[in-house]
Amino acid sequence: MRVNQSCFNYTVNNHVFHSRCFFDAAFTVRINLCFVGNNKCLRVLFDGSDALNQDPSRTAMPNRPKYLNLFQIRMPLPALISIMHRVSGAVLFFALPLLLWWWQQSLSSATSFNALHSTFSNAGVKLVIIGLIWGYLHHVLAGIRHLFLDLDIGTDLGAARLSSILVLGISIVLTVIAGARLW
Repeated sequence: MRVNQSCFNYTVNNHVFHSRCFFDAAFTVRINLCFVGNNKCLRVLFDGSDALNQDPSRTAMPNRPKYLNLFQIRMPLPALISIMHRVSGAVLFFALPLLLWWWQQSLSSATSFNALHSTFSNAGVKLVIIGLIWGYLHHVLAGIRHLFLDLDIGTDLGAARLSSILVLGISIVLTVIAGARLW
């Protein structure tokens, strides 16, 4: 007795394949893969009924929450560094017009430079600048970390945690040094 049947056609290297999957009540999957134009078929039978009947916990649906509260999940440090890398990139992208406007104002005339210099003496503006400096430093260091991870360097758990700690520590130390010079 067939419960479900799905069919699809696809092309690989100019050969058209026709595939049919049959699912019956005993969780048996029968796959027929045929060349269109040829009568040669590959028939595969997967019988998963015994494996499912041995472990009843696999068939029972667990009680899951209706929503996922992301503030209750304790993420590891490498995941937080990756998220902060994306957030710092977005913040720097949206702050770029402000930074370019500041640069333009500093180069346009001596009076605009002096007005900008007096604006930068405000403590709130200095905190914004220090935050942008940290965002830049963190984004650069985390980007270098991601490049090494793309090269499959430091992908094991211990090295990933160490590189995350180094990115966070070095970016904070360099920001404190820059903030001390700025303040």
